[in-house]
Amino acid sequence: MKLKKYNLFVVGMMVLMMFCFSASAETVDDDNDDIFHATWDETLLKYTTSPSSVDKPSIDITGMSAEVDGTNLTITLTVAEDGEIVNSSLVGYTVFYNTSDAAYVVIYSSGISIVTSISIDNPLDFGMGEASAEGNILTATIELKGEETSPTEFYAMSMETSVPSTDPSYATAERWLDWAPNSFMNIELAGGDGDGDGDGDDGTSTGTPGFETLAVIAALGIALFIFRRRK
Repeated sequence: MKLKKYNLFVVGMMVLMMFCFSASAETVDDDNDDIFHATWDETLLKYTTSPSSVDKPSIDITGMSAEVDGTNLTITLTVAEDGEIVNSSLVGYTVFYNTSDAAYVVIYSSGISIVTSISIDNPLDFGMGEASAEGNILTATIELKGEETSPTEFYAMSMETSVPSTDPSYATAERWLDWAPNSFMNIELAGGDGDGDGDGDDGTSTGTPGFETLAVIAALGIALFIFRRRK
């Protein structure tokens, strides 16, 4: 009888340990066919942005996930099923995953990745990870910083341009963009912002929509996040 109780206790502890050490996951879904098209207006000297009439499945983000397993964070970004993660200087992907303890960023363009984690309390405490693409999925793994793993922000951007960033006309080049989720979109749509509340502007935006260079926007995003956490 005692042996049976002991065996039951051992089994129960093993099940409990499995729950305690199982991976935690976060997911974000994004709409299909929600690409935006930006063109430069030479008269207004601004970009005009509107829903794209051209399908761009390889930058059409449909979802993201983040899974914590032990001391690592694995982030995945998925584009439309009929698309693929493109290794091109014309296309880039950026993912931000921020917690109260750290900022995580994944950058992928031209088959090259930058994956990093930075402690909020000590920006000199940072880790480097790696990313790879297979089909329509981009996967990155990075070392965790701090104890908190639940995100305060989890979003992504993708962009395709008509010319590479080294081209002299890049600053005013035609481009296609997607945000996931759309609530992080940082430009106005032509005729309004698309949410139906009437607070949209004339559909133009100053500067270059999206990111001029992936590294710069990632650095600015991390710096801003750390600054806000320290205020």
